[in-house]
Order: sequence, then C-alpha cells, then structure tokens
Amino acid sequence: MLSSKDAKNVYTHVTAAVKHGGDSVKKTLTTLKENCEDINADANDINQKRAI
Repeated sequence: MLSSKDAKNVYTHVTAAVKHGGDSVKKTLTTLKENCEDINADANDINQKRAI
C-alpha cells in the first residue's frame, strides 16, 4: 500500500499540510508571546510610576 505512487503522493501532501499547520501554530505562539511581553513591560512601567 505504501509503495504505490498514488499512496506516496497522498502521504506527501498530508505530511506537508501537517508541517504547514505546525508552522502556523509556531507563528501564532510567537506573536502571542511578543504581545504578552509588551503587556508585561507596560504593566511594570505603570507600577513603577505609581510607586513614585
């Protein structure tokens, strides 16, 4: 079954789709992390100003 040309083509396309999905998830997580870091930095600035 795995040795047929059509089966290999299907497996290749499925693997490519999974890898693409993984890349999309990584990109989303990177953006989320960056936004959280920005929010945390802004919150620290607010608290420093309040402490003065």
